[in-house]
Amino acid sequence: MPGPVITGTGQWANVPITLAAETAAIISEQVTVGKDAAIAFILAWGQLTIGAACTSVTARIRRGAGLAGALISEENPELVKGAVGSTEPFFMFAAENIRRTDTVRYTLTLQQIAATADGAFLQGGILVIIP
Repeated sequence: MPGPVITGTGQWANVPITLAAETAAIISEQVTVGKDAAIAFILAWGQLTIGAACTSVTARIRRGAGLAGALISEENPELVKGAVGSTEPFFMFAAENIRRTDTVRYTLTLQQIAATADGAFLQGGILVIIP
């Protein structure tokens, strides 16, 4: 039986978070599952500088590379704690049962609520563990 798979991806170049649109902030590397069935644990974090008029931010983890993948985390708006232009930390955790697939990857997305100016995803990371 194959051993555990652990992979991490970091991002240090600014990614614009466009107005109030859901935006892919960071995408994990493609992970080889190596089993017929497994549980994937995904931990993602990042720092976002808030755009003007933003009242809250919704972070999500999606399966796949981008916005089209299935939502596998909660998607609850979190109130902004600082003033416009402040940098806010975001952490997300998700787990999913994966079956009959060779590879998976995951995307952390961020969406500003009511923003009238772009925000900036400054840095972050995404860790995928398949025990």
